[in-house]
Amino acid sequence: MKRSQKAFTLVELLVVVSIIALLISILLPSLKRARGQAKQIVCGSQQRAIAGAMWNYWTENNSRVPEVISPMTNGVGAEGFGDASIPDDAIDPFYNPTRGYAPVPSKTIWNQSLPNILMPTQMGADEKVFRCPAAIVGWPRKEKPFRMTYRVAAANQPNGDENLNAESPYLKEHFGFLDGRMYKMPKPAHQAGKDFMSIIRFAQDQAAARGTVLRDMVKQVGQDLVGPHKGGTVVINKRFEVEVRSQKTMNEDLAPAGPGAVKF
Repeated sequence: MKRSQKAFTLVELLVVVSIIALLISILLPSLKRARGQAKQIVCGSQQRAIAGAMWNYWTENNSRVPEVISPMTNGVGAEGFGDASIPDDAIDPFYNPTRGYAPVPSKTIWNQSLPNILMPTQMGADEKVFRCPAAIVGWPRKEKPFRMTYRVAAANQPNGDENLNAESPYLKEHFGFLDGRMYKMPKPAHQAGKDFMSIIRFAQDQAAARGTVLRDMVKQVGQDLVGPHKGGTVVINKRFEVEVRSQKTMNEDLAPAGPGAVKF
C-alpha cells in the first residue's frame, strides 16, 4: 500500500513567500532605525570620552582649554581637510613621532591636533574614539575606513585666518574657541537668576553654549547641510556636554550670518 506524499502546492508556496516578504518589509525599517540609533549612541559615547579628556585638561591647566591647531579645517587659505590639493598624508591628525611613529617625509606633523594633545595623557591611545560609526565625511578622504570624522573648534578653524584678535564673535567664540584661553563654563539653565542682569547673562551663556567644541563632520547637499544622524549631528557644547542636534537645528546653527561667518 503506497503512502500519499504531502507537498506544498504552488499557491501555498507563493503565499508563504508573500508572508515572508511582508514581514521583511515591516521589519527592515525598524532594523535600520535600530542600527542608526545604535550608531548615534556609540558616537555620543565616544564624544563623552573626548569631552571628559578635555575636561581633565581644563582642570589640570589652570582652567585653560587646549590650544588646538587642527588639519580638520575648510582649508581656505591654509593647509587643511577642505583643500583637495593637499594629500591625505599631510593632514594626518594622529601623526606624531613622539608617539612612536617612524618619521615619514611626506607627512606633516600636527603636534597640536586634538588627538595629539589628549592622547595618551588624558584619554589613552585608542584612535577609534575619534571616529563616528555613522560618518558620511571624514579623513582619510580617499580611502576607507575613516579614522577621524569630527571637526574641532581649533584656533586655526576660521578659514585659516590667523588674526584671532579681530573683534568678531565668529572668530573668538565659535570656530576658533580652542585657543588656549582661560575659560569659565557657561551656567546651565536651572542656575539662571531672576533679576534683569542675570537674565541678560543667561541669554549670553545660552548663545555661547550653542557654539560647539567638537561635532560630526557634515556635507552640503544643495542648500542644506546633512549630518550622519538622520541628517543631524552629535556635538560637544561649550559646557563640555554631549548633545544630539537635529538637521534643522544644525542648519540654523551653521547657516551663514554674513560673509564667511555662521550664527553659532
